[in-house]
Amino acid sequence: AEHSQRRCLCAGPYHATRTMGKGGNANPRELKGGKAEQLTVYLYGKAVDVSKFAKLHPGGAKALRIFNNRDATEQFEMYHSPAAHKMMRAMSKSAPEAPRESEVATSVVGTDFAKLTQTLHDVGCFDPHYPDEAFKLGLTLLPGFLGFYLLRSGMPALGSRR
Repeated sequence: AEHSQRRCLCAGPYHATRTMGKGGNANPRELKGGKAEQLTVYLYGKAVDVSKFAKLHPGGAKALRIFNNRDATEQFEMYHSPAAHKMMRAMSKSAPEAPRESEVATSVVGTDFAKLTQTLHDVGCFDPHYPDEAFKLGLTLLPGFLGFYLLRSGMPALGSRR
């Protein structure tokens, strides 16, 4: 309950009042006034220092701590927006190379995954398809509206009687 009361400053103006999620966005050492811990995440063969970014990460600092000194390329690819990819490219420009033994991205499976991901991007599988989104929204909301209508109209559904 205590961690949900604290506030964090997350990336972007619309996140400014977002409450901290499970695991928190703040580094416990920073809360005590100490020096921030060193966090390095391996992305696309680079060792990216995310220590300063940890408290701004919308997914929480815990997600970055889980991948400290580990390759997070696949997870990054799955969960992040094009804006996050652009930010990561800027953060990794001057980053050193990741240790070879940690690179999932350069393994046979990793290179095949990168090719598949690029092919799916090229085909347009990650582009928004608004009719499909509208259909899914209808599938989500229509049963609720129909149930509300049936209950309010006195239809003998779900045990409603007049």
